[in-house]
Amino acid sequence: MKMRNANVSKVEIARYVMQCMRREDTPRASELAAQFGVTASHLSRTFRARYGVALSDYMKALQVRRAQRLLRTTQMDTTRIAYACGFGTRRTFFRAYRRMTGDSPVTYRRSRCPSVASYLKRGLATGNRQLASRPRSAARKRRF
Repeated sequence: MKMRNANVSKVEIARYVMQCMRREDTPRASELAAQFGVTASHLSRTFRARYGVALSDYMKALQVRRAQRLLRTTQMDTTRIAYACGFGTRRTFFRAYRRMTGDSPVTYRRSRCPSVASYLKRGLATGNRQLASRPRSAARKRRF
């Protein structure tokens, strides 16, 4: 494989990540590197040297930023948001979100989006479990 210069800008990376999110596909450094005719390790090294941040962290940050916007502006459930942002599973989304922000997506939505939170509470009051998401800290009865 003939190597090209791997001077990829943040804008080009953002474009690629947005394309992946539109397809609901996970962005991969290897796929991006193939588009530019370089290896994934070379692209990652070059990106880190140029911008001071790991390529994978930058791509995850773009995904999480879009997830935050969707959490604030839509009533989509977290599973749907996970897929819309290019995360393979809800669990992967929650893990990446917590690593990047220190909080869970549900907590972010409740604290930042009172209108969406009230919508979710209304779902619980009407018995619609799809609208309501129970907090993990809810007390559970022990069964012996």
